[in-house]
Amino acid sequence: MAEEEVEILQSIYGDELVVERSSKNSPTIVLSMKIRSALSQSLCAASIHVVIELPEQYPRISPKIYLRQQRGLDENNANILQKRIYEYTEANMDMPILYDIFQMIQKFVETEQNFPCAVCPVCLDGFSAETSVFCTSNCDHYIHQNCFVRYVNYTEDEIKRELSEWPEDMKSKVDQVLKCPVCRTPLSEQDLSVVDRESITLDEIIGDEEKFEFNWKEWRTKLEELQPIFERQKAKGGLIDPEVERKRYLITDDIVFERRPVAKSSQQKENIEAVECVENLSAGPSYQFLYHQKCKSGRPYSLFRLRNRNMGHRNGPSKEKFRKDRGGNGYIPT
Repeated sequence: MAEEEVEILQSIYGDELVVERSSKNSPTIVLSMKIRSALSQSLCAASIHVVIELPEQYPRISPKIYLRQQRGLDENNANILQKRIYEYTEANMDMPILYDIFQMIQKFVETEQNFPCAVCPVCLDGFSAETSVFCTSNCDHYIHQNCFVRYVNYTEDEIKRELSEWPEDMKSKVDQVLKCPVCRTPLSEQDLSVVDRESITLDEIIGDEEKFEFNWKEWRTKLEELQPIFERQKAKGGLIDPEVERKRYLITDDIVFERRPVAKSSQQKENIEAVECVENLSAGPSYQFLYHQKCKSGRPYSLFRLRNRNMGHRNGPSKEKFRKDRGGNGYIPT
């Protein structure tokens, strides 16, 4: 039954419907077709690439339906469409529903999403079903027709300018292929023939655009309302004047700097206290003990080093011995 339904679909859609059959181990049929609005040939609406997998037990088992390459379709509408398809397949078990699924998707694109929800890649403006005229290339990217004309003319002018700057033997290296402004896919002759550049000029495009008229009276009224607020913020310093800020730290001859005493840092205070501590230590009795320990061990005490009193003798160092003074804190000669 599935084969008969597939043959009927092929006779209806022709080459637009692609049929793929899997191996004998898992005999499934995969149907894929790009669906877009067929109401008008001049307008290119959103498109959906539909893929349907038919299991071997179809129609007793519902087919798997995938919506891929949703060009220009809103995410909210895509979720609504997916829900409608699921509800329809569940409500029509054991029934041939492939043709109904394709028709449901096409009707949804024509009614719910009859123009792309994306923005033009050239002007970054949205599309409108009433006024906007747009075209799409083979890569399914949507562009306003006027923007497409401007893009093609500008690209051709740039190619000509680049060719004029290159020498004759190097012109072959210049890329002269017109490409899609979104994905850089080369545009075919069919894409370029969508817009007749000779019939549409930039003057006509500008004339068709909505004219903008500035309302000076309304602007002056609004300015008078905001002037008190501006003065109040300026008086409180709430406004930043670039000129004033630029000259805030400007040094001129008129500026006189007063010398102020610099407070000593904590590190400087610590260094001064360390020096005073060393001076007090050298004047105390403990210094004599350290000096004696130096003479015994031969290790220098560079911090408390004093001049050797015995080195000044003419006959060399004195051999005089010392003993500890029991009654005092020092040493006396023996």
